[in-house]
Amino acid sequence: MTEGIYQVRGLDLSNMTLVEGTAGVIVIDPLVSTETAAAALTLYRERRGNRPVTGMIYTHSHVDHFGGGPGVVSDNDVAAGRVPIQARDGFVEHAVAENVYAGTAMERRAAYMYGAALPVGTVTLISPTRDITRTGQEGLSTASGSASR
Repeated sequence: MTEGIYQVRGLDLSNMTLVEGTAGVIVIDPLVSTETAAAALTLYRERRGNRPVTGMIYTHSHVDHFGGGPGVVSDNDVAAGRVPIQARDGFVEHAVAENVYAGTAMERRAAYMYGAALPVGTVTLISPTRDITRTGQEGLSTASGSASR
C-alpha cells in the first residue's frame, strides 16, 4: 500500500485508481459506465473526504478504462479546462477503431465472460484534452479533439 494512491475494485470488470494531490484527486481509468464510476467516486469520498477531481487519465483505449468518465467529471469542467483529460496521442482514433472493427466479437465474448447482457449502465467517451506524445514528457500539449462527447 502507498499512501495517497487508492483503488476501487469490484464494481465492474475494471479497477479505478485515485491519486491524491494537494488540490484534489486524479482519476485513472474511470471504469466501464457512468453509474459504476460515480459509485466508485462516492465510495472513495466516503473514506477519504470530498476532494475535487482535478484530472483524469486514460491508460489505454479499452472501454473499461474510459467508459465511466462522466461519472467523475462534468462536461462543463472539461470544456472550461478545469479538469484536463490525458491520454496517449491517437487515443480517440484507437478507441473508435477498436469498437468498429472488433466490437461485435468483443461484445459476444464479454457476454459470456463478464455477463455483459446484464444491465451495466451508460457507457460514454469524453475526449482527452491533452495528448501524451512521448515518454518523459513534462509539458502536455493540447489535444486536437474536442472536450465534449
